[in-house]
Amino acid sequence: MDFHCIEALLNLPEFRVTAQVLGPKQLELHLERRENAMVCPRCQTSCSRVKESRPRYIHDLPILEHPVVLRLHLRRFACPACRHRPWEKSETFGRRTKWTERLYKQVRQEFLRGCPGKELARRYGLSERTVFRWTFERSRGGRPRKLGRVIGIDEYARRKGHRYNTLIVDVDTGKPIVTFPGRRADDVVAWLRSRPPEELARVEVVVADMSKPYAAAIKEVFGDQVQVIDRFHVVQQAVEALEAVLRVVKNQLDLDEAQALKKLRKRWLKSADQLNVDEIIARYDWCRRFPALRETLNWVQDLRR
Repeated sequence: MDFHCIEALLNLPEFRVTAQVLGPKQLELHLERRENAMVCPRCQTSCSRVKESRPRYIHDLPILEHPVVLRLHLRRFACPACRHRPWEKSETFGRRTKWTERLYKQVRQEFLRGCPGKELARRYGLSERTVFRWTFERSRGGRPRKLGRVIGIDEYARRKGHRYNTLIVDVDTGKPIVTFPGRRADDVVAWLRSRPPEELARVEVVVADMSKPYAAAIKEVFGDQVQVIDRFHVVQQAVEALEAVLRVVKNQLDLDEAQALKKLRKRWLKSADQLNVDEIIARYDWCRRFPALRETLNWVQDLRR
């Protein structure tokens, strides 16, 4: 495609297109600022000698169904008067921006309209986690939707291990209600108590994981009748119990038998119709030798059903 056509599609008058690279997953466009000089921020002298440059990558809307990555070549100039070496800055993009505002708004709108996050991630060359984070990070301070009959409460990380937000969704419609900073019981109680009493009275079921802060907040606001543990965390706890039993059994075996037990690890949770005859016989022999393993396995299978 001609560079002038690309520049017209991008609508970034500050930059000019210097190259384009079409890869198997995305279209990479090399951009450079049109100005060949800059004013030194220290002595206000015009700098035109380029000392070095560095790339900066920014995601943008697709062109002809190809995800677009803008590769900005930012230059470092050398000031002839005060010997300062300033980096050029972009007026269009912020200092730490990794995507354009139009891409951000497009992904957010399509996700809230019901488009799956996996499809959006594939279409725009993003990760599913990025799509999720973009959708909810600006919901804080906005006008929340009304509470429904069944709501779900969970946390998500804005910065893994450091900063978490609480997300409340309407389980019946699958739409977010609100997201707010923090994941402590006091944060959840404060937000729920800020809602009108008629909305709280409408809630019949609250779906959450086995987080103690969330459980305490739900009990304080709604009592003991509405809380439900979601299926994923119940099965996860059961599988962890089975893993603990397997470790105890493994400590009683020699090296060869321990290796044989390890090979069956991914088959313990499968039903009988998903196993071949040899695997069924092997699992039966292990359960016959270790009653605790048989009882735990049967309990986990019943729980999953």
